[in-house]
Amino acid sequence: MDPDDVSEHLRIGRLILGPEAYIVGPGFSSGHWEFGSLVDCGPCSALACHPYAKKDGSPELEQMLSEYWTLSGNLWQESAKDLWVTEYDSRTLGMHQC
Repeated sequence: MDPDDVSEHLRIGRLILGPEAYIVGPGFSSGHWEFGSLVDCGPCSALACHPYAKKDGSPELEQMLSEYWTLSGNLWQESAKDLWVTEYDSRTLGMHQC
């Protein structure tokens, strides 16, 4: 789905679900914030973040989440969105740990 289509789906979702709904929008995957920067995330309550292969409590994970939180506020010119973090330290079947 292209960013304009995602933006439209988010606007419609907010309209239908109302202001109290908690909507998690697309965002950041393994350091790729570019897609999220092209989407109008105004209707979102939070942005998805999937920091694959980052260990819980590691300095790398802490730095990534701090940067994303700051970046989300800069991208949408408002207070930073919540981050909905999933899939950290996950492995794809057959992936070797380095």
